Amino acid sequence: LFGGTISTHAINASLYKNLPYDPVKDFEPISLVAFLPNVLIVDPNLGVDSVAGLIALLKKDPTKRTFASSGAGTSTHLAGEMLAEAIGVKLTHIPYKGTPPAMLDVSSGQVAFMFDQVTAALPLVQAGKLKLLAVTSAKRMALVPQLPTMQEAGVPGFDMASWQAVYAPKNLPAPIAQRLSAEIAKILQMPDVKAKLADQFGMDVVAGSPAQLAALMQKEIPRWGELVRRSGASAD
Repeated sequence: LFGGTISTHAINASLYKNLPYDPVKDFEPISLVAFLPNVLIVDPNLGVDSVAGLIALLKKDPTKRTFASSGAGTSTHLAGEMLAEAIGVKLTHIPYKGTPPAMLDVSSGQVAFMFDQVTAALPLVQAGKLKLLAVTSAKRMALVPQLPTMQEAGVPGFDMASWQAVYAPKNLPAPIAQRLSAEIAKILQMPDVKAKLADQFGMDVVAGSPAQLAALMQKEIPRWGELVRRSGASAD
């Protein structure tokens, strides 16, 4: 068994021209573990206190039209492309090798904003070095209930969350896949496990079946493929 994400099993299918695997043909879906919304993050010194303020700045000042991500092809990358498309402004994506250096450059004003996991940002937020503006999912996060969603903040239709899942090699017998999924669900639904994933990582635990994971991929692969094509995003 091995873990997969929105990047490995949805976004990469269209982002990379020569992907060495097929996310559908080469794997057997076992369990949809959890959804993980991202948050919109800015430098407190940028001078904006809301999503509307950031959008106004991006439209007004060409020097601020940059966004960071933890790497090309991540959900944080595609979130930036989604915002650019929604507001009709061409933004320059700056990929980093991981979240820490990306957050460092946003906090120092080198890059205007980024999307990333709330738990990664909170220490810098509490230190006054970063500011959170909104949540990318359609509903608010329990970990930061005061934060509006992107839709509430004035960006209609903006709804995205990363997800974590478990896969097995293709052609695993269905009874075994179902049993594995059931056992994983039992673990994920344990109160202490569920609470830890929610509190430490901001995860919305699903513990879904193989069928639920397959259905999610069937929806997500073309969805992100269309955004990649429209935006011209690339990781090659």
